[in-house]
Amino acid sequence: MKLYKIYDSDMNGGDIEANKISLLAHKCWHLRLLAEKARADYLKCEEELLNLPTVKNSLKSSGTNNFLDGFLKITTKLNQKWDQEQLADILMTRDWPIMPFDIEYKPSASKLKLLAQSYPAYSRLLSVACTESPAKPYFSFKE
Repeated sequence: MKLYKIYDSDMNGGDIEANKISLLAHKCWHLRLLAEKARADYLKCEEELLNLPTVKNSLKSSGTNNFLDGFLKITTKLNQKWDQEQLADILMTRDWPIMPFDIEYKPSASKLKLLAQSYPAYSRLLSVACTESPAKPYFSFKE
């Protein structure tokens, strides 16, 4: 970043407002760099926490995980990706007692759960079109 001239105050005919702009711009730039560094350090710290055997082995695939008497909460979930073509083929094979997808085959979690509970065979048919992968865990701290 190019450093701009910091003007003298009124003593040498300098522009006080330009001086403030320059000082605050440099301060903001510096703070942004610190924030970027802090964010990178934070993400590295999260990764280190997730790789600790005690944490890694006790995380639920989906839900809230408490550590240190609730000081640290790690919320995990599974991302679902539905193959639209495969869903279309499956859904056209029969009449479904409960349609577990909204417009454009967007899954409805409540309807999928109801289908799995009430009609497990139908739920199994759909499961081949779904790929689950862990989402990035969310960390929170008690203050």
